[in-house]
Amino acid sequence: MAGKTYRSAVLAAAMTALLSSTALAESRYSSLWSLGDSLSDVGRTYGRTKWIPFKKTPKGDLYDDGRFSNGKVWVEYLNNINGAGSYNEDRNLAWGGATAGYTINTPLGALIQTVNQQNKNLIEKINDRGSFLRFWSNDYVNEASNFGNKPLFTLWIGGNNYRQEVEDYSWTLNTTKPLGDIDLAKASRALLEDIPGELMKLNDAVRGRRDIAQSGATYYVNTVPNIATTPKIIQSHAEIAGMLGAEITTTNRLIKDKLYTMQDGFDAARRGERIVVVDAAALLKEVQARPGSFGFVYGSTNCVNAETGNYVGSCSAGTVGDYLFWDEFHPTTKAHAMIADYAWKTDLLEAGLPAQLVNPYVANIELRDRTFAGQIAGTGSLIKSGESVLTLAGLNSYAGGTRIDNGTIRIGSDANLGDRAGMLTLQGGALHTTQSITMNRDVAVNASVSKGEIGGSAFGATFRTDAGTVLTLRDNTLSGSGDIAKAGLGTLDIRSAVADARALTAVQEGMLKINSSTLYRSTEVTVAKDAVLGGSGTIIGTVKNRGTLAPGNSIGTLTIDGNYEQTDSGRIVMEVDTNRFDALRVNGNLTVGGEIDLAFDPTDKIANQTFTFASSAGTTSGRFGQVIDLNPFLTETMTYGPDSVSMTFNRDFAAPARSANQRAVAGHLNRSYLLQAQGDLDTVFFALDRTATEAAGAAALQSLSGEAIANATAADAVQRGQFVRSLEDRMADRRAGRADVQPGIGIEGTYTALDQARTGAALRTAAAGLTGSAAKPGVTELSLWARALGGPGRIGGRNGFDLTHAGVMVGADKFLDGGLIGASFGYADGTTKGVGGLNRSGASAYQGSLYGSLDFGRAFVDGVAAYTYADTTTTRGLTFGDLSRTAVGRYGSDDLSLAFKFGTRHQFGALYAEPSLGFDWYRLSRDGFAERNAGSAGLSSQATTLDIVQPSVGVRVTADFAHDGILFSPEIRARYYHNAGDTLSLVKASLIGAPGSAFTTSFAGIARDTGVVSAGLTAQKGNLQVFTRYEAGFGANLSAHLFAGGLRYTW
Repeated sequence: MAGKTYRSAVLAAAMTALLSSTALAESRYSSLWSLGDSLSDVGRTYGRTKWIPFKKTPKGDLYDDGRFSNGKVWVEYLNNINGAGSYNEDRNLAWGGATAGYTINTPLGALIQTVNQQNKNLIEKINDRGSFLRFWSNDYVNEASNFGNKPLFTLWIGGNNYRQEVEDYSWTLNTTKPLGDIDLAKASRALLEDIPGELMKLNDAVRGRRDIAQSGATYYVNTVPNIATTPKIIQSHAEIAGMLGAEITTTNRLIKDKLYTMQDGFDAARRGERIVVVDAAALLKEVQARPGSFGFVYGSTNCVNAETGNYVGSCSAGTVGDYLFWDEFHPTTKAHAMIADYAWKTDLLEAGLPAQLVNPYVANIELRDRTFAGQIAGTGSLIKSGESVLTLAGLNSYAGGTRIDNGTIRIGSDANLGDRAGMLTLQGGALHTTQSITMNRDVAVNASVSKGEIGGSAFGATFRTDAGTVLTLRDNTLSGSGDIAKAGLGTLDIRSAVADARALTAVQEGMLKINSSTLYRSTEVTVAKDAVLGGSGTIIGTVKNRGTLAPGNSIGTLTIDGNYEQTDSGRIVMEVDTNRFDALRVNGNLTVGGEIDLAFDPTDKIANQTFTFASSAGTTSGRFGQVIDLNPFLTETMTYGPDSVSMTFNRDFAAPARSANQRAVAGHLNRSYLLQAQGDLDTVFFALDRTATEAAGAAALQSLSGEAIANATAADAVQRGQFVRSLEDRMADRRAGRADVQPGIGIEGTYTALDQARTGAALRTAAAGLTGSAAKPGVTELSLWARALGGPGRIGGRNGFDLTHAGVMVGADKFLDGGLIGASFGYADGTTKGVGGLNRSGASAYQGSLYGSLDFGRAFVDGVAAYTYADTTTTRGLTFGDLSRTAVGRYGSDDLSLAFKFGTRHQFGALYAEPSLGFDWYRLSRDGFAERNAGSAGLSSQATTLDIVQPSVGVRVTADFAHDGILFSPEIRARYYHNAGDTLSLVKASLIGAPGSAFTTSFAGIARDTGVVSAGLTAQKGNLQVFTRYEAGFGANLSAHLFAGGLRYTW
């Protein structure tokens, strides 16, 4: 026994040292209570069976003090980690051989307690109160200090439920059980009922006592280790190992689901209870697969024989540390220490606390996603299994690397994966990056180990990148022959040295760039319909493209040492600039189909160039479908050769033009476009190249055409005609005798309506009848008058626009012998607004006029001579591509107006008619100017002159009648003008700084044929006269309306 005690002491010291990095300065839990079977038993079963020769368990002195191992069990190591003092065995209620719910071996069942009985005893310890002289006390038997404010309860059960189904009988010692008698489902049902059921009973008892667990209780609950891989099953029951392992795996998922649901309830109650699922099954699987990573040599053979209690094979006191299994069914104390460390780290990691990894940590994340938010350090590694997502959120430094066997690890930084020296290994799982990351650590992609598992994959690695992010692998080595899948809408850029070949690389989503520093060898590379393959590396293998191929990174060449096949759903996106282009070099056969799209940076200039973008060393077959143009001004022509495909570009700014004006602007652009840098003018060209459709291109050309400038000139011409007709109206009024009041006759009742042609006799008679007297009017009176006029209009056509005018005219005239002479001054504001409101103008016009009339009996001659200065401001909205500017121009114009009318005056009863012939000439001279605020998109406009020559014929009909002391004179007028001069308003201009010759554009002006009709009413009393008039002008593209009103005073 002395030797055994010495070995136990040495092992205990070694395990304490192993776990020293985990122990906390202050205990995390206030107490530790344990339920379970032989993995937690510290001697109860041995103490009860040691006096029964055929039931003594365990057997032999090599077992440590009645434990089912060669030293401490995991809960004792857990107590050391917690740092709450020496281990209290009274708080350990576990029995070796215990089951949940039922026991097949009846004699053994009479000796030991099931976990249900253990839990009943524990609940009694929590609830029992003392008694004295048969009176109950309010004091608990177990004081609150036995539990504390944050107790930890462990529940390890399940292995014996399956073991007894495999080998136990009720009364015999026979361990060979027929397959038909094995009921694994019964064992699973018991565990699924009793583990959550007993845990809920325990939690209810803890909750019911208010003086304990104020900070919440924590429950460590194990999954059932896969006993099918233990030496006991392998050596004695190998024929049922597969069935047994599958049953345990399924049951563990169901147990987890029930426990997670219980945790949901705890969280809802906000009491602080936590269930920590210790995935013993996942840990055992990993240790047995790679015992060396955990410090073991033997992961499937045992050190001693449970029946004899003696060492077996090469195991001895000196080599026991090499063994995972102590006997056929139980772990060594070294393995127990590992289990305790694993349970504790699971607790810390799930709580978001810092953790030091000393062994590989297996995160088997199933059913629910998890986040490890604390910092993970240490020398150990992290292994991810299970189909769900594990998010690593801490800035971690663990040095052992990361392995993903199934499911996904999600990161936002390379530091989430620990120290850079730690390798990232994928063998059936996925890495999901949520931010752009450059990863310099070595990456290994092995064959998948998750095929056939829930959430498993046939790919060794799936790289999932979020939209708008890039995962770059560079300055590292990509090793392993596992297949790779690219998922997510972001980009994976492989710039690693690729050490090994693989069978398949599948671009399922997003973009994969092959820029590896060595050859990228993949028997087949497939590109899904909505995915993209790019880069400037070399692929050894066949590429099958159903999605998009985008060679290069900006401009570059992708080389395929194999065949390239593009289906009808595929496309190639080729990027070009002034003298470079993307290229696809195929050292096998080139088969094309689908589409080809062209992409370019509009800041790169392309004129008339030819690029060979695809070539093959083998055959070239197939045809691309429709070529999608880069922009409306650049067209492409495809040429197929026996071993290449070429593209010829032709720049023509007139390509989308729909009108002569747009073609004129396009010609100027064609003459001005140079491949060398042209300063701000390039900005205009770049914006034009960013227009996406022909309609947008045509609209851009139209916006550069100077429309607002021409509109302002046409509007001025309309206004000149309205001013001249206003003066002609004035002369006609005087000729009719209105306002010819005799001096000395007051305004209280005497009216005359005499004219120099003696056509007012009837009205004089009428006036005499009203006043009792009449006198011949004088011929020296001076008449002053004022007129306000204005109204809307529109000049139509393709580039029509709206116009408005508002102005005032004042004047004075006087009769001379046989005629009238007068002078006037006019001021008017006018505006124009083109379609969409992007082209506007505003003008202030100042007019000085001389006018006169000569009477020859019934005949008369009227004449007007006027000079007008107009100060005009134009604004043109220039919005196309990414350009948004407003060009502002200001210029002056000098306009001359001459008009003559030859007519006669006739009376028809109460009506007077004046038929006449006329001749109008307007010369509008616009100064040259340069627009501002728009850079090279503005225009340098040349001086232009517009001549409007209009012979005309018309008639004026008036009448006069007196009513209630007021003389009323209604009139109507109609006139037809034929414009023998300029009918279009021209703009001769060039873009500011453009080297090409100017363009000339034409816009609607005064139409060839125009009709004007008007109606007016004048009222006069004494020396004062007021009037109002409406005029409408109509032509092929013209409609203009004028409303006028004013007054005249004569003395």
